[in-house]
Amino acid sequence: MNEKAEDILCYIPQRGMVVVVDKLLELASDGKISSSYIVKQDSVFVQDGQFTEAGLIELMAQTAAMGSGYQQLQNNQPIKKGFIAGIKKLSVHFLPQVGSNLTATMAELHYVLGFSVVQLQIFCGSSLVSSCEMKIALESDSTKLT
Repeated sequence: MNEKAEDILCYIPQRGMVVVVDKLLELASDGKISSSYIVKQDSVFVQDGQFTEAGLIELMAQTAAMGSGYQQLQNNQPIKKGFIAGIKKLSVHFLPQVGSNLTATMAELHYVLGFSVVQLQIFCGSSLVSSCEMKIALESDSTKLT
């Protein structure tokens, strides 16, 4: 698996300068997902040559969305919209510079009452940039998110 940038847009709802994933690197049988992103100067999440905290959170969220969207399409299901229901244990060790090659990883911790709780991490090389636990909800057939 090594989806091209234009291919990954079918898995996520974001478009334009808000997209912060370049490639889906891995979708393991145990549900672990990894993506990559090279920080671009023209990103709305770059300030003073650094990728901001908001950009790091968005990269984590888009990684989770990309994995979910990919799995739904592989199962011939429509992609459901999702939203972040909560973030815990957010840790930012440093802000990456423009041009940094970031790898985001996600592992599902558990699924409870319609919510997935996932562990997300972002690395620049072998250095941990950021991590968090994120609670994510997907729209159901009876509830439409707007």
